[in-house]
Amino acid sequence: MPDAAGYASKDRMNARRAPGIRTGLVMLLSMAGVLFLLRTVIWAAEFARNHTDEVRDSQPATSDADRAPTPTPTAELHRTVILLGRVRIPTPTPTPRPMPTPDGRFRQSRIPILMYHYIDWVPPQADAIRRDLTVTPSHFAEHLDRIQSLGYQTVSLHAVVRHLTYGAPLPEQPIVLTFDDGYVNHYAYALPLLQARDMTGTFFVISTFPASGNDSYMTWDMIRALMAAGMEIESHAQFHETLAGQSSAYVRAQAEGSARTFERELGHTPRIIAYPMGRYDDNVIRGFQARGYWAGITTLNGNLHASDQLFHLHRVRIHGRDTADHVEWLLSEDGQAWLTREQAANR
Repeated sequence: MPDAAGYASKDRMNARRAPGIRTGLVMLLSMAGVLFLLRTVIWAAEFARNHTDEVRDSQPATSDADRAPTPTPTAELHRTVILLGRVRIPTPTPTPRPMPTPDGRFRQSRIPILMYHYIDWVPPQADAIRRDLTVTPSHFAEHLDRIQSLGYQTVSLHAVVRHLTYGAPLPEQPIVLTFDDGYVNHYAYALPLLQARDMTGTFFVISTFPASGNDSYMTWDMIRALMAAGMEIESHAQFHETLAGQSSAYVRAQAEGSARTFERELGHTPRIIAYPMGRYDDNVIRGFQARGYWAGITTLNGNLHASDQLFHLHRVRIHGRDTADHVEWLLSEDGQAWLTREQAANR
């Protein structure tokens, strides 16, 4: 059994150890606090980055048409959480933006909206439809160069809708380039050719195709790369089949299914529907309006767009045989007059 001297010796040793233990505990608590603060800062940075566009859109209109304002959105907290030790911080996600508020004025604008499909080389044994829909990358580059040489500036369809709705400014010679169906050649050829010229395009994606495993179509990663490059991604519905004549429930399912997939994969809500096969009716318009779509775009030739006809936007079909000279003619006064007559005939 230890004597008094032994107990005294142990007390002195414990006394020497106590400050070291306390110091260690303080260091551990400090490190835990720093880690918590670091993760909180990271989360806050991600929150700010995710909401930059929404905050920007709530500001007064600027001369940049693509940054024209929409009503200030709210934010809701998603169920997904980040675990920070025992603290659970919700990951924020933006709510869908409401349609730009009309100012009550009727507007008409003559804006060419070109419609492309394949930007690719014609494959062997291609049928007549594939040949007609295919513009080679070299011809497409010539189209872009000619469009720029004529003084046109590419804008988004969102910018067109904002202009028609409440007069958001557009460049003096605006033009929209659209690409249907979400083909992989849009990523391989159209994107770099547009980027090289600081031009933008609107790409209509069939929401079930990117995850289908069909390598003829872009994957979601490719589509996200288009978005990161400043391209506009909009809906071509859930399946590539006509919506005209379908039941209201079927149309609503198409609108809802496409929108939900976009929101999950891209983090934004589609606002423009390119009608599959170009066919639509009043029931189709009502179904997509109910899901928050702002406008619908057809495959009919035309160039005159009105504020009370946002779900009847016309386009200019580009064929595989079309040269840069023909594109220039389409954009000329004679070509624009022809397109206006074509549009009137299709009403």
